[in-house]
Amino acid sequence: MHQTFKQLFALSAAGLLLLAGCSRTPPAELTPLAKPARETPYREAFSDTFSCGDFDVATSGEVSGVVTTFFDRNGNPVRIHVRERIFATFTNLTTGYTITDGPDSYQFFDDLVNETFSVVGLYFMVRDERGKKVAIDVGKITFSPDGVSISGPHDIYETGLCPYLDH
Repeated sequence: MHQTFKQLFALSAAGLLLLAGCSRTPPAELTPLAKPARETPYREAFSDTFSCGDFDVATSGEVSGVVTTFFDRNGNPVRIHVRERIFATFTNLTTGYTITDGPDSYQFFDDLVNETFSVVGLYFMVRDERGKKVAIDVGKITFSPDGVSISGPHDIYETGLCPYLDH
């Protein structure tokens, strides 16, 4: 099931821009001489299509955020921290049924040394055409070599978006 979540992530502008990373202050193993390099904040419109089997979906929206990269003593990137906000629409191209997502606010943490990737915050807040909340992904999901750890309700991670667009 997390494959569906990863596919959704790959469709977002965020997925195209990032492998995400670490938060808070750099841990002790990071040298105080190698300060994090904060990239310029970004804002980008996006649009794409994907298949839900019996129907195709168009998505569009806007993502904005800031990326901070942490380096080790040798100047190699060891952690990446991304803070993002996103608003998107998803439209069933067969029926015209549209749902909205957002605005969402979340962070990505990519630990390049320990090979873990986490999403923390409100990743999806899906509303139907009347504005009623129909699905939510909030909390934390961590992908690691040992598997996936989940806390909080994650409707989209569990089912994907297609069931919410099958109208």
